[in-house]
Amino acid sequence: MLSIIIADDNKLVCESIKESVLYFFSDALIFFAFDGTDVLKIINEKSVSVIIMDIDMPLMNGLEAANEIKRLKKNCKIICTSSYKTPQELINLTSYGVKGFIQKGCKQAIYKIAIETVLEDELYFEKPILELIIENGLHRPTNESINAQKSITLTEAENKVLNYLKSGLANNLIAKELNIEISTVEKHLTNIYRKFNVKNREELKKK
Repeated sequence: MLSIIIADDNKLVCESIKESVLYFFSDALIFFAFDGTDVLKIINEKSVSVIIMDIDMPLMNGLEAANEIKRLKKNCKIICTSSYKTPQELINLTSYGVKGFIQKGCKQAIYKIAIETVLEDELYFEKPILELIIENGLHRPTNESINAQKSITLTEAENKVLNYLKSGLANNLIAKELNIEISTVEKHLTNIYRKFNVKNREELKKK
């Protein structure tokens, strides 16, 4: 069963997010937390799939809680929320083990897409944030990988897909960001896998 912690110091916000989540995942088990310490208490007592957590909370904020969850190696996917953060302020979220970010007040469907994406162990970020994450090197290549890639020639379109792929973005979101069909993304991925002599994303990441 899908189990989700909704963490925000505003109870009305918690109820609103719960309504959005249950609209798409009607059988999900929902827990409320009102600061980071509540989150840690719940994950130590319950099996949790996803945490939707406000960054700014009292006692222990969302990033402090995320960092502790990462240290404890708890197997739950973290999506942070906020109303006021700029993309520049959010580029380091992945270093805390955060898999996604949602702006408060977003459309209900965003919660569905974000939850499904992080459950696939991929990242969900809005385009401006994602571009900064890529620009600042979420996965910085080693000298070995750079040398190996010098002999591989990719088209401009394949390079664009590869950049989003390295950030962990799902195929449907790559298609959305590049304004192309999913089938086109899959075609580019097939060519990329062939050129790198790999079978899937995981093998490509190791390359």
